[in-house]
Amino acid sequence: MLTALLVGILPALTAAHTQPAEMLSASGRGMADGRRGARTRAGLVVAEVALAFVLLTGAGLLLNSFHRLVTVDTGFRPEGVVRLTLHLPESRYAERDDDVGPFIEDLDRRLAALPGVASSAGITELPLGGSRSSGTLVVEGAGPQGEDLESNTDRSAVIGPYFRTMGIPIKEGRSFTGADRDGTPRVAVVSEAFAQMFWPAESALGKRYKEGGLEENDSDWITVGGVVGNVLHGSLQEGPQAKCYLLYAQRVGRDMEFVLATRADAGAVLEAARRAVWEADPELPISYTSLMENLVSRAVATPRFRTVLLGSLAGLAALLAILGVYGVVAFAVAQRIPEIAVRMALGAPPRSVIRHVLLRGSALVSVGVVLGLGAAIPVTRLLSDFLFGVEPTDPLTFGAIVALVVGVGSMATYVPAQRAASVDPVTVLKSE
Repeated sequence: MLTALLVGILPALTAAHTQPAEMLSASGRGMADGRRGARTRAGLVVAEVALAFVLLTGAGLLLNSFHRLVTVDTGFRPEGVVRLTLHLPESRYAERDDDVGPFIEDLDRRLAALPGVASSAGITELPLGGSRSSGTLVVEGAGPQGEDLESNTDRSAVIGPYFRTMGIPIKEGRSFTGADRDGTPRVAVVSEAFAQMFWPAESALGKRYKEGGLEENDSDWITVGGVVGNVLHGSLQEGPQAKCYLLYAQRVGRDMEFVLATRADAGAVLEAARRAVWEADPELPISYTSLMENLVSRAVATPRFRTVLLGSLAGLAALLAILGVYGVVAFAVAQRIPEIAVRMALGAPPRSVIRHVLLRGSALVSVGVVLGLGAAIPVTRLLSDFLFGVEPTDPLTFGAIVALVVGVGSMATYVPAQRAASVDPVTVLKSE
């Protein structure tokens, strides 16, 4: 209703402040043909184009950012992998290893034996799952002078062939084997980012670290047995983090995320996995089940929503701008039909008429683009927190939007131009 009032008030104010002599000397067709009215219409169209340009630029930046986000390398292969999230209640499973560890190991064997399962494994914190466990550790000889270095890094415990199940490549050394178990020397597999952080100029294999800080550290040394590819554990925007993987048998906990690489229907495998869990413990709740692909998709849900929302608004604004340019140019052409007819009767070729009309429409679009460009540069900086891998003033995005707006504006002007060039001078002059 406010928009309707505004739309009615503007022409009313224009008409109220128009001098009769000015209108009588204009085109003789009434107040709508005065110079003031033409300037108002042109100004509104320029504003439409400018606002559409700002919205299109923001949408273009978010679209570019979203494309980079969905194509980022997560470090693992989600296709054909399903997940089950379990939390063993403390009321029924004590903190002691002999209560929790054997149950998880038995369940892992049950899941691996299911029909349609290529491999099964588990990890205490799944990539992109929303939970991360970190702790202080002391790295042997990693300081500037060869002294022990204290640091804080992410860590998870795994059971089964986790890296093979998730498609995480072994870059150096080995994964966990059957020889690694409770009671044997502690071993870890670390990410490339972990190895690069502490031993950038040498191999990480055989290097050691302890859990805990420098002052209170009295734990056993953990030896690095292998290096795997980087995996995005926090979010797609964060990039790879230093990560160490420990053997579940040597670091038992009540939370476990099982992942199953399937070679059959994922839904059937998930249903069979649920039955296997309840066969092991009929009262154990399954916190969550899904495809790993859904987990990755959910990681980009918010950026996708922002992109779709702003893209839809930008598309509507662009459509309004196109209609505005078309309407103003078409109206101007309609008012100048007698003049065009006289020009053509005196020998003006149709292409000169088309060029004249196109120049008029292009001038409106060009002014709108210039104003929109000036407004978009500071406005798009507000999007910097939502962009990934794209600068708020990305020249390629700005150039593409300029070309889009100019091209679409020219198309909106071309139809009235063609209509003006097809005028029959004789018919028009007789009607006048």
